[in-house]
Amino acid sequence: MALIVVIGHGGCASPKAEGPRICHPVPGTVTMDGEPLQKVLVTFLAEKEVVTSGVTDAAGRYTLLYRGIHRGAGMGRNTVQVTTPPDDPDRGLAKEPIPAVYNIRSTLTADVVAGPNTFNFTLESKPSGKRP
Repeated sequence: MALIVVIGHGGCASPKAEGPRICHPVPGTVTMDGEPLQKVLVTFLAEKEVVTSGVTDAAGRYTLLYRGIHRGAGMGRNTVQVTTPPDDPDRGLAKEPIPAVYNIRSTLTADVVAGPNTFNFTLESKPSGKRP
């Protein structure tokens, strides 16, 4: 089961006049089995093809960036993926230690709105199979 908590304050804008609406800031935390997940990639995939991401710190905290420079996430419903980047890109694809229901077959979602957005994800190493 994944728990999502929404709190905070912020706003939405388009980085360019013709660009997508990005709501900022969009921070949060990721834990698994009660422990912070560090150095994992959190990716928000908005329905309007806006992709934003951030890497967690030692406390499991992340802040999302659009195109690496604009803080925030695409407005609206987002599918959320939590993955472990490989330590060595030359190593190839290693088995992902985070269950697929949180990444390639993600059941995690976040509704990014104008104003406050904070999304905390509480993951389980052995998910129950129920949708969050």
